[in-house]
Amino acid sequence: RLGIQNAAANAHFRQSINPTPEPDQKSVFDTQQQRRPRLLNTLYAEKSSILALSALLTGLALPQDLQSTAVNTRVSFLEAALVVFRTQTTTSSPSFFCKCVDALDARLQSLNPESWSGLLSDDEDLANPYIKSVFTQLVLILRLAYIHIFTQKEIPDSEPVVLWFSLMDATYFFSALPETPETSDLIIVIRCLTSLISLEVLKVRTAVDSISERPNTANYPQLPGKSYIDDEACVRLVTSTLLGAAQAQLGIRHAGPAILAWSIIAQSLRGAVLASRAEAQSQIEDGPSNATKTKTETSLDAILNAHPVEGEDVIGFMANAAAADLQTFDMVTSLSECLLLAYGANFDLHVAACGKMSLFSLVSAGYHLFQYGPDVVQAVLSILSYDTVPPNLSRTRARNPVQPVKAFLTDGSGMGGKFFDQVKQRYAYEVRPFLNCLLSISQSRASKDGQDSEILAILENMSTLTQILPKAFERSYENYREDELQNHIQLLDEISLFVPRDGRAHHMRLTNSWHPSESKQSLCCLLAPPTLRT
Repeated sequence: RLGIQNAAANAHFRQSINPTPEPDQKSVFDTQQQRRPRLLNTLYAEKSSILALSALLTGLALPQDLQSTAVNTRVSFLEAALVVFRTQTTTSSPSFFCKCVDALDARLQSLNPESWSGLLSDDEDLANPYIKSVFTQLVLILRLAYIHIFTQKEIPDSEPVVLWFSLMDATYFFSALPETPETSDLIIVIRCLTSLISLEVLKVRTAVDSISERPNTANYPQLPGKSYIDDEACVRLVTSTLLGAAQAQLGIRHAGPAILAWSIIAQSLRGAVLASRAEAQSQIEDGPSNATKTKTETSLDAILNAHPVEGEDVIGFMANAAAADLQTFDMVTSLSECLLLAYGANFDLHVAACGKMSLFSLVSAGYHLFQYGPDVVQAVLSILSYDTVPPNLSRTRARNPVQPVKAFLTDGSGMGGKFFDQVKQRYAYEVRPFLNCLLSISQSRASKDGQDSEILAILENMSTLTQILPKAFERSYENYREDELQNHIQLLDEISLFVPRDGRAHHMRLTNSWHPSESKQSLCCLLAPPTLRT
């Protein structure tokens, strides 16, 4: 079957979003009323299958480090994928992403009952399959659009950004779609992909790096192909759209990641402007100063002039609305789980891998602005893990792509440095984050690239490591710092760090479903320096 498949083997979810029709029972269709629904269902399924095939082939053309180790594509299949992808990316203006946005708008217009023919308006048996077909096409077009905007590494120009956020402003981020029992699962996936595209089109990590590196030059008119950040009208549109989502009644929660990303970019703009003004002030010489605004100042003014409340800081308002009111970090966790649920199949896993990288870029770019807390920790762990849902199948259907663990390990200034350092410092008072990080690293191919073990390197660099001694521990030891009530012992002989579990295995595996009854059989201890906290 093509399209989105359910990693949790949830039959209802899979049936709801699979573009191919269920096999019909053998029947006789003698009348027009009997034949018409069947013919329309076949037509809708063919349209969806073409889109599904395009989305599948485009995903297979992504770099192989975003694929699952379980994917073994045939050469001819991969070549076909590359042909489709190159055809889509080398088309003339407008870009393929912009064409996807136009197609989304057209599908949304087709949901308006006023545009329907008399047959659809009068026959509910025809209208329901039609609506479900449109929703399925929305999912597949969003998937195509997301893959294409993700593969673009540079900051996009203003055209795709204006098109996308104009559509989001008009549709309230797809939050007002008509919902029925047949389309409820599809709407979840639509909002998930909408959230990811809104985040990815901003290119938060690339934008922040670009702002910090750009020279202090005077402003100039917007030129074709230039970054959307330098287009004052585009910046104003993005700000007003995201502010509207933050101020909407009850808020639009799946817009939270984009709102948070925009506040991070805006904060970087403000920091760059303040730094350039301080530098200019220190270098002032006799004579008139240059009153021409830089392009960074122009973009910042476009954001600051969009007052949500008179006298309130727009940037701070967006950040607080995203983090507190819209609970963006909880939404990141939900998006990670939704990605695995909807795109857990082998041929679909590239969507989940790309989605987790987009979410990782958000948390990584702004981690210095966040406060370490349970919601942030859970969001990061959900991004790193490909083995969170479903619990009953996770061991047999585990996925081990390189990303985002590789990015996590190499991000010394953000996640791999500050976040993981805090996780290690809080060990052993907060055990599970540390163990889950080690679990994600050990499961990823990024830590199995022929180099020394990442896990061993992490453990060797720990000043202390607290574990539980095996049952039959009879090694000699002596009390250490007993007068200070530290409850330590010092080993006189070394013991192995890893031992076979119950004699049935020759390796030890950290799990995130660790039960206390198994602890003494699972772990043993080696310390450097040789001190043990009991």
